[in-house]
Amino acid sequence: MDGRRLTRRGSALCHELAEGHDALPEVLELLADCIGTDLVSCATFEAGSTLFVPGAEHPLLVLHGCAPLTETMLATWDRLLPSHPYAAHLASTPTPAPRLTDVVDLPALEGSAVFELCLRPHGARYQCGLTLDRAPGRLVLLSLWRNDRDFDDPTVETLQLFARAVGAALQVGASLGALRQLSGGVPGAEVLSPRQQQVASMVALGLTNEQIARRLGLTTRTVRKHLEDAFARTGARSRTELAVRWRQEVPSRADLTASV
Repeated sequence: MDGRRLTRRGSALCHELAEGHDALPEVLELLADCIGTDLVSCATFEAGSTLFVPGAEHPLLVLHGCAPLTETMLATWDRLLPSHPYAAHLASTPTPAPRLTDVVDLPALEGSAVFELCLRPHGARYQCGLTLDRAPGRLVLLSLWRNDRDFDDPTVETLQLFARAVGAALQVGASLGALRQLSGGVPGAEVLSPRQQQVASMVALGLTNEQIARRLGLTTRTVRKHLEDAFARTGARSRTELAVRWRQEVPSRADLTASV
């Protein structure tokens, strides 16, 4: 576990989240690199029946370590999640156990449909589940999975501290976002996170997602996510429109990539 990098970079990302920027993809990448995982996710579940399960609309889901889930896989999760004993524990317990193996007999779980169809294909045998936010009818869950080994106590303690910081930052960011909406402000390039600004400036230079990914040391999937977030925050409907807005609104930062 690279605790020093997790602390240093994690603190910076929490500041971005508190400012209302979508840094979750980078948070998941950081966890995967520093902790060592096969899969990391952050999902928001809405209450349904006695268990938090996705409703008519799929929950907010950010993944690192696997391809985006297909509609078929999402439907399978919708159907089988209520049968997952650790999911039920996380949803119903105010202070849930952080490890699947703390409450679930792993050999028994491995014989279930939810494991065979949803977990095994992604190498998701051992799970560490961390609550980022909990409210009536709502649960925001950060999950880390490994295939070959469980999460030891020191790692779990570090992850619990990290999750508390991320959860607090998300709540601050949501509150500030609500205040901005009340003020009637129109989102522009100034609301972009530093990473989104870098991506926007490179789009303005005509670089492709693959070229941006190589330049910044990211995956193309992460670049696409930053680009989608930049569209949402600025109201741009295309790469061309984003590039035009960037040049018009932040001409003084047009050469931002020179320092990258």
